[in-house]
Amino acid sequence: MSGRQQAWEARYRDGRTGWDRGGPSPALRHWFGHRHAPCGRVLVPGCGNGHEIADLVRAGLQVTAVDIAAQPVMRLTGELVAQGLYARVVQADLLDQLSLIKMLEAVEADEIYNLAAMSFVPTSWTQPV
Repeated sequence: MSGRQQAWEARYRDGRTGWDRGGPSPALRHWFGHRHAPCGRVLVPGCGNGHEIADLVRAGLQVTAVDIAAQPVMRLTGELVAQGLYARVVQADLLDQLSLIKMLEAVEADEIYNLAAMSFVPTSWTQPV
């Protein structure tokens, strides 16, 4: 387990997830109401607890949700199963450029729903993809 993954696992274990609203982001409702509403395959990088994933699946989208930490990935997988829904939920470090490129190629996403984008602005300058 990488140091980066250990740090995220610790945040979830210790409940240091202040960004987590406990439900879908208002941005999702806005996106659904927009004239360019999402369609097809959607990639959700840094999904965390994935509160939006069930709504995306119910909207008929093929969803791949990714997070570096195992805890939210397992929680989200269990939640989807309990609701009778399916999304591909993957544990991966998308700050690793090779992992990111492989994921983008495998998913061939039509849309990317990224709530974590502003969290790693410096990385986007040092590792543009």
